[in-house]
Amino acid sequence: MEYLKSICPGIGDARVASRFHSYSYMHVWESTSRASLTFDAAEMSHGEGHLGVIGENAVVQAALFDRLQELGSGSSAPLRMYIPRMLKSLERLPVDGLPQSEGPLQATLVPPGEAEEAAEVITARLVVAADGAMSSVRRIFGFSGWGYGYNQRAIVCSLRVDEQATAEKAMSTAYQRYLPTGPVALLPLREGHMSLVWSTTPSEARRLQMCSDVEFIDELNRALQAEPDGSLLSPLSASIPVPFLYQSPLFGSSEAEQSSGSFAETALRGPQRLLQAIGAEVESMAKTLATAPQLSDDAAAMPLPVIASLQSKRFSFDLKQEQAWRYAHARLALVGDAAHTIHPMAGQGLNLGIADAECLTREIKRSVESGADIGTLAADSALINYERERAPVALGFGLGLGALHLTYGAQGRSALGLARGAGMGVIDFLKPLKERIAKIAMGS
Repeated sequence: MEYLKSICPGIGDARVASRFHSYSYMHVWESTSRASLTFDAAEMSHGEGHLGVIGENAVVQAALFDRLQELGSGSSAPLRMYIPRMLKSLERLPVDGLPQSEGPLQATLVPPGEAEEAAEVITARLVVAADGAMSSVRRIFGFSGWGYGYNQRAIVCSLRVDEQATAEKAMSTAYQRYLPTGPVALLPLREGHMSLVWSTTPSEARRLQMCSDVEFIDELNRALQAEPDGSLLSPLSASIPVPFLYQSPLFGSSEAEQSSGSFAETALRGPQRLLQAIGAEVESMAKTLATAPQLSDDAAAMPLPVIASLQSKRFSFDLKQEQAWRYAHARLALVGDAAHTIHPMAGQGLNLGIADAECLTREIKRSVESGADIGTLAADSALINYERERAPVALGFGLGLGALHLTYGAQGRSALGLARGAGMGVIDFLKPLKERIAKIAMGS
């Protein structure tokens, strides 16, 4: 938020600020046991008084666009906008005295629906690709990467709570409940509204999308309010998505290779058998922990929201993890989803993108002030420093969320599910560890 305010003062205006909503609590709980975990800003040492701030995407975009228009107005403006435009081509120009791979980039832009004669050509020392997960710039320049699908779809929409049945504290709480099919998350917004991200299996997502609005709200309230059901039973191996791992481009295996017993499948068979072998021991230990007295009873003490109606259409999309191997080529940088996409479980996708922008602009400013070339890949250059700082952070978040998906994809009475539930109670009891986890979830 502080960085956004520094580049866009309008975000701090009362009119815009009123569309942001802070939350002071985070409540995480199970559907297959009574395990729960609650974070309270009052218990955190950072002293900010809240765990995070949630802003409406359209409001943030509008404020940033207003700032761009302000910077682009007047004959001596430092900024020129080409909106709306479609990228027709992007190519590198030869320049005397520079290697071909380090020449400036030339972009050809065409207004939507216009003939090619209306195209405009721009030459730049540096192009920043912030064109999303399906980045055309990344594709044109052949950035390689890796990724995998989670075999899940997310349903997102805006909701309105039943204010008569919902405690005031609930509107200052971010909720996440782990169902056997995936997590359902609610984020508080202004004036009795909440934002929903419901991650589930593709078949369940299709079923929920076909429900009427009333049926969907009933399903959601049931998912949030239902008593824990510990009747589910699955072996440890069901919690280890081996196909999810070896279908990853990291292993470079095709569907034909997988069906015939690929190298990746063979390599993973040993660890799978080892996990199955120790499953009985883990199951025994987890059952002992899970039946121990509860360290806290947050699930009973924390008020849950009651959803009254939908306030937007329901949208759904496949969940996947993607990472580019490199974030920069000469004269070109990838930022945000063009460089990395992660599971929405922790809500950190936008934060990672904003942090990318902050880092890159800081490094560009440093290069300009020192008289260095802003687009080179030389040692200690802006692009190299940007890549070195941001790639490990995004990779860490991606792998961490992948591990969480594996852990919380475990059904309640599998070994992983039982151990996970017991672990929630332990974490809730160990305050320093709990605070550290909260800081990571907040992107600190």
